[in-house]
Amino acid sequence: MKSGKYTITTKKSGYQNNVKKMEYKGEFIDMNLYMKCKSSAGCVDTSGGGGSSGGSTSGGTTGGSTGGSSSGGSTGGTTGGSTGGGTSGGATSGGNTGGTTTSDTTAPATTASPSGGSFTSAQSVTLTCSDSGSGCYQTFYTTDGSTPSTLSTVYATPITISATTILKYFSVDVNGNTETVKAETYAISATTTGNITVTDIDGNVYNTVTIGAQTWMKENLKVTKYRDGTAIPTTTADISAETSPKYQWAYNATESNASIYGRLYTWHAATDSRGLCPAGWHLPTDSEWTTLENYLGGSSVAGGKMKEAGTTHWASPNTGADNSSGFTALPGGYRHRNGTFSNVGYYGFLWSATGYSSAGAWRRDLYYGDGIVYRSSGTMSFGSSVRCAKD
Repeated sequence: MKSGKYTITTKKSGYQNNVKKMEYKGEFIDMNLYMKCKSSAGCVDTSGGGGSSGGSTSGGTTGGSTGGSSSGGSTGGTTGGSTGGGTSGGATSGGNTGGTTTSDTTAPATTASPSGGSFTSAQSVTLTCSDSGSGCYQTFYTTDGSTPSTLSTVYATPITISATTILKYFSVDVNGNTETVKAETYAISATTTGNITVTDIDGNVYNTVTIGAQTWMKENLKVTKYRDGTAIPTTTADISAETSPKYQWAYNATESNASIYGRLYTWHAATDSRGLCPAGWHLPTDSEWTTLENYLGGSSVAGGKMKEAGTTHWASPNTGADNSSGFTALPGGYRHRNGTFSNVGYYGFLWSATGYSSAGAWRRDLYYGDGIVYRSSGTMSFGSSVRCAKD
C-alpha cells in the first residue's frame, strides 16, 4: 500500500460498521495484519522490520526479541516481532505481547514467640505464619509430643504452656504448600516454696511445691493421728458392713511401705472434722484437683507431669512420667474393704474431699502405663493415699 490517507470500514455480522481513518507514510503495510493489530489489545507496531506476515502468525516468538520467523513465515526484521513472553509461547497468535505466569510453590514459614527455653512461670506462646505467595491458610499444632497433621488442633489463640512441653507445629498456605514440622521445647520449672517444709503431729516432715497458685505436699501423708492428737485406728478386719469406717494402714501392714508410699486412709478418716492434714493444710476438693490438672495441660497429660520419674517406685514402663511439675506422685496402691491390699507400684489413688454419693467419693488415679490423670469414684471404705494442699 502506498503512502497517503485512507478510510477503512470493517463489518461483522450483528455489529455496527467500524470506520477507522489512518494516514500511512511508509513503503508497505499488510492490511490484514494491520486490522488484526487494531482489534487486539497490546499488539505492537510491526512496521519496523519489513518482515512478512508469516512471522507473526501461528506460535508467535519464543523470546520476543527477534520476531521474525515462525511456522510458515520467512525470516523477519530485528524489531518486527512480538516483544512479550518470558515463557515459551507467551506471545499470542498474531504477535501479541505475552505475559509471565508465576506459580507459588514455596511453603509458608511459622515462628513461635517466645521460642523454646527454660522458664520459671507459664508462657503464652503465639504462632505467626508468613507467606508472600498465595497467603497462609491454617496452622496446626500439638503439645503432647506427637507429630501434628491437618487433623490436629488448628491454631487460633495464644497457647498457654504451664509445664514442660514439646510444642510441634506447621502451616499450610492457600495453594496447599505445606511447611516442614517445627518443634520448640518449653521447660517450665516448678517453683518450690524455698526450703519450706511442713510437719505433722507425728513429727513427719514433708517437702512442699507450688504449682500455679496452689501449694502441695510433695509426699503422701504418713500420719497416724488426727490434728488434735487422737489416734486413728487400724484393723485387719473386713469392714464392708461399716457405714462410716475411720481407719489407716501401712500397705500390707509393712511399716517400711508407709515410709515410702505414705499410709492408706478411708474417706471418712481423711475428712474427719478433727483434721487429718497439719494445721493450715487440708484434703483438696474435687475442683482443686481439676485446677491442678488444667494448669498442667489437662487430664490427658497431667499424670505424666505429676508422677515421679523412673522406675524406682513405679513399675516399668511408667509411661509419660517426667515429674516436671514437682508433684512427685507415688503408686501407693489401695486397701480393699475386705482386708486385701493391691496395686502398690502400679497405681496411685488420691482422695478428694468431695463425695459423690452416700458410699463413694471422687478420687484421682494415676497409672504406670500412661500419663493420664483419671477422675474416678472410689468406695469410701477403701483405703487410698492422701495429699494435702495448703489453705
